[in-house]
Amino acid sequence: AESLGAQVDWDAEQQVLNISLAAVSGINLETRELTLELGETEMIEATVFPDNAVNKNIKWSSTFPSVASVYKASETEAVVSAVNPGTAIIIAATEEGNYVATCRVTVNQPYTPVTGISLSRTTLTLLEGGRPTVLTAEITPGTATNQNIIWESSNKSIASVHKQTVDSGVVAPLKAGTAIITATTEDGEYVAVCTVTVLPVEDED
Repeated sequence: AESLGAQVDWDAEQQVLNISLAAVSGINLETRELTLELGETEMIEATVFPDNAVNKNIKWSSTFPSVASVYKASETEAVVSAVNPGTAIIIAATEEGNYVATCRVTVNQPYTPVTGISLSRTTLTLLEGGRPTVLTAEITPGTATNQNIIWESSNKSIASVHKQTVDSGVVAPLKAGTAIITATTEDGEYVAVCTVTVLPVEDED
């Protein structure tokens, strides 16, 4: 009877030991998506399963450390830092079993407002039906977030204008007269103008 009792006790101890030495079965990140401004940091936390797993070591990495870097802060936590605008994936992998969980990090470009706009020419004299001319606009500051420009003509039948590139518009002289070409920033609605004079073509006798 004593021998049987000892065997039961030993089996019970082994069962407890096996339970306490549970293998890792998975990992989860509480934060799956994260949006940061340039220079910001954020703590993210991982949970290793099961709770009684012995080896809860986590390897942290980033697909683009130049966008979002990551370093281990504690057994289950890491700090993500926004380095440059863009997108990166933070990867948390268990040391045992190599189970993986990810967090998508988006680093926003800091907003810089437009403070003004100017044109390469303030006046143009063109010949009716002649070759189109390019006007170049310069937004200040050059690092402004929104570089969109709206091009318009006060009289499209005299001189038309259409956007060519981000910072230029093409003016076409259509018939004799005067028209005002305006370049307006989408951000702040700052305006620069160019007065276009279209001269008539002289008849050749």
